[in-house]
Amino acid sequence: MNKHETLEILVVDDSRFFTRFLGDVLRELGYAVAGTAASGREAVELAERLRPDLVLMDIVLDGDIDGIEAAGAVSAMGIPVIYLSAHAGGETLRKATETAPYGYVLKDDYSKASFVQSVRTTIEVGYGLWQAQQDLRRQQGLMASTLDALDEGVFTLDSQGRLVALNPAGESLLGFSQSEVRGYSLLDVITLLAGDERLRPGKGEPPEEALQRFLDAGSSLELRSRDGRRFPVEGTLKGISAGEGDGGYVLVLRDISELRKTREKLHRMAYYDGLTGLPNRTSFNEQAERMVRCAASEGFPAALMVIDFDNFKEINDTMGHAAGDRLLTESARGFLRISRTRRRFYRLGGDEFAVLLTAADDLADLRRPAEMILGLFDRRFSLRGREVSMSASIGVARFPDDARTVEELFRKADKAMYRAKDAGGNSCCLVSTDEVYRYQGQPGAAPK
Repeated sequence: MNKHETLEILVVDDSRFFTRFLGDVLRELGYAVAGTAASGREAVELAERLRPDLVLMDIVLDGDIDGIEAAGAVSAMGIPVIYLSAHAGGETLRKATETAPYGYVLKDDYSKASFVQSVRTTIEVGYGLWQAQQDLRRQQGLMASTLDALDEGVFTLDSQGRLVALNPAGESLLGFSQSEVRGYSLLDVITLLAGDERLRPGKGEPPEEALQRFLDAGSSLELRSRDGRRFPVEGTLKGISAGEGDGGYVLVLRDISELRKTREKLHRMAYYDGLTGLPNRTSFNEQAERMVRCAASEGFPAALMVIDFDNFKEINDTMGHAAGDRLLTESARGFLRISRTRRRFYRLGGDEFAVLLTAADDLADLRRPAEMILGLFDRRFSLRGREVSMSASIGVARFPDDARTVEELFRKADKAMYRAKDAGGNSCCLVSTDEVYRYQGQPGAAPK
């Protein structure tokens, strides 16, 4: 209790002499007497109206409500009670104890000098205990409110991995209420929801290891709700101690469906071209470096093609950017039709594209994939009500014959592309031969 705090105390006793005497003692100790009552009913009514900080209640009172019953009613209002009693034992005191008072002051000591000290000590200790309990309840309430407000599921487990408590978000994740799953092994519940027996603890496997193995599943970790919806989760596990020889775990799980969507969106923005949907220059740089490393370590050949449209600038300038964008997207759709696992197309920017080749049949005759690409332009494009012609130039560099680094491959392929363009376009130039192969428009050279 704060020493500067003046407690408002209600005194309840059917002896006017004792009530007056106790009031004087309280004021001498620095407390304020909020009021006095001589019966249990009056005590309840005054407590309801005055809302004192503390009530000193005689156990034995005349009337239809005795001190014990009145104390119960006052305690229900959230007001602490300390009993006044001339009885040190017996059935009455036992019943009084059941109401959980915050102390006793023995009235038969009121004429002694020790009475003042007894009152002081009992009030300080009793009210201090009540304050501590109130603080604890507030903290517990705040903690409960915090857990309830969390979007993450919080699971408290005992040392055997059995569920002790979970917050509303945890109930939502599992699809079960706390009462339905309390006492069950969390991993058994999750195994049921995930439909994956590999998550079930092995025989003799410590709960902590089993739970950590569950969390280590990482991005592949999914649960299934009662309605059949599957959703990805991730979480953390911490050990807790609740006293000597006791302990357990706190597991925090979160639904990362939206996070995964955001990550996928950010990844797509970072690695894919917004207009054509093809992988962009960033993706090309990474994949080209990976291709060269793998080719060098495993000893297989690879190739890089650089593609540039021949008359794109003219179309873009005369018909507008919307028409140019339409031409780019239609061309990209054609590239996707002939794309394969070992033949990947990338948009580097503007009307410049690249292809990474590792397929054996493509590498055996590089003119073949070049003719497939050039064949995509062997048609008329409809732009803004007009039919326009389009062609492309391609430069090709091989690894390791023509170059051994991505930078060198690109430089040589780009130079070969410009040689094809200077030769009239609609052509392919291979670095290895420095020859330009013009597309002949053969029927069936590429899928339409």
